[in-house]
Amino acid sequence: RIQPQEYLLIEQLNFRFAPTEAGKTVTLGFARVRNTSTTQVLRSAKNESAEGDADGVEHTVVIGAGGIVNYERRTHVRFHNIAINPAKLDKVTWEDFKKDPQPTFLRLSKLLDGDSEPARKFIRDTLGEDYREKLTPFAAAKRLFRAIKAQFYYEVTDIYLPSTVLQSKRGQCTAGARLMCALLRQIGIPARTVGGFFVYQSGKGHEGHQMCEFYFPNIGWIPCDPTPDEHPQPGGNLYQFGYQWQTNQLWAGYADAALYETGVRTGLLRGPKPIAHDAKYTLQKLNEPKTP
Repeated sequence: RIQPQEYLLIEQLNFRFAPTEAGKTVTLGFARVRNTSTTQVLRSAKNESAEGDADGVEHTVVIGAGGIVNYERRTHVRFHNIAINPAKLDKVTWEDFKKDPQPTFLRLSKLLDGDSEPARKFIRDTLGEDYREKLTPFAAAKRLFRAIKAQFYYEVTDIYLPSTVLQSKRGQCTAGARLMCALLRQIGIPARTVGGFFVYQSGKGHEGHQMCEFYFPNIGWIPCDPTPDEHPQPGGNLYQFGYQWQTNQLWAGYADAALYETGVRTGLLRGPKPIAHDAKYTLQKLNEPKTP
């Protein structure tokens, strides 16, 4: 991990209830900010323990006058650039996963249907029937990534289900992330979708994004960004597989589609039903720490 940069993440959750609900209590949920390969949590408001993979942090609040609830959480996060060592990763074997299986991140769901026939066919066509005998896990992951980059076109759609994405051959970041995650889980490599913000190199602004991370025993979580390209190259590319600026400056938070099927990082847990709500996320750059 190199070139760390500190930011203040501000999460704002706003609910509007019927005026008659004023004075009643509601319980709001904030996802815990993960300690992932790309993000290190430093501290958060109210001394919350914000690290880990638990479902989230709950807060009970009173609905204000006029039926309004405004809640804010501030968290200091640190970005790191990541440099991977392909030679080291290529030494990991399929047997190694038996010692550290990470079953949570192998689970498939209705949003990650890696066991569907379109997914199975894509894996067969990309890796071959006997890939476990001929390919290392790292080589298999690279082939799947390159195949997505070569065969899929970037298009803003509302299609996110991996089996449907495989049929349409189009999608955006969420579609690519869920597809890669589902395919990796299907072949036995722990994986998760992660989402949040990436910061432009110029420092002028940020944008919501989603990508994928996969897990190797004794190494940890490895980032990759399988967002389809607008103009796919024959044979695909590995530009966003591991080290690259967009991946490395991503705030990787809470968006594992198999664990949290709504895909929402904040929300209402218990209490009266709101009339309307919205969530906003902003990043403010703090003093840049020195590279160790």
